[in-house]
Amino acid sequence: MSLPAFSTQAELFSTAGLSGSLFATTDRYRLFAQKVYPVLVRVRAKLETCYCADNGRLAIEPVLLLGLSLLQYLEAVPDRQAVDLLHYHAGWNFALNRQVGGELFHPTTLVNFRQRLLDHDLSTIGFDYVDSQADHPHRTLVVGEHHTTLQARRQEQQTKPFQQRMRHRNAIEGTQSELVRAHGLRRARYRGLAKVKPQSYFIGAACNIKRWLRRTAWELNNSLTATPNTVTAH
Repeated sequence: MSLPAFSTQAELFSTAGLSGSLFATTDRYRLFAQKVYPVLVRVRAKLETCYCADNGRLAIEPVLLLGLSLLQYLEAVPDRQAVDLLHYHAGWNFALNRQVGGELFHPTTLVNFRQRLLDHDLSTIGFDYVDSQADHPHRTLVVGEHHTTLQARRQEQQTKPFQQRMRHRNAIEGTQSELVRAHGLRRARYRGLAKVKPQSYFIGAACNIKRWLRRTAWELNNSLTATPNTVTAH
């Protein structure tokens, strides 16, 4: 597939033209458009490697598909519902610099897009780039691959350093619960470990985006409500 022409310029009658009346300063979709979408635009060069430059029919814009995949896991909806929301949801279209009611595509396009990422070893691209650009001080998801045997863990549990580390378990359990309950980590939507892997990374990226946007909204609210210090003359 060949790539379509790409522009970050909003159309005259796009959702962005109504953003002032529809989306508050701290709205999650406005923050997604301001913080996350520019990151996705910068990784387009990486996404281009998944396509032929001038061969085959015109593909759906990969930046749109990557952003749609992140919103999909941010709100825990399946492929078909994600495409439906892209059709009529003003917030989703504003976040992705798109016009409401624009041309749609079949939900299997998202399946094929994830397969392209797998084939070109880019299944973690959403997780990696969003996490690297997020300027938040709070915890983010880190995928670990280190496991110890049961007996070694039982011995380690008796040591003071282990007990000190276990103080963080409440936060870890909370994060796990958030991923399962809010973003659909409990159930694999696709068959095969290779297809489950990008799902897990998209869920992690979606969770990090949610935390990033909440932090940004909190900072904006504080800046709007803060009062300047007054100096009393004596």
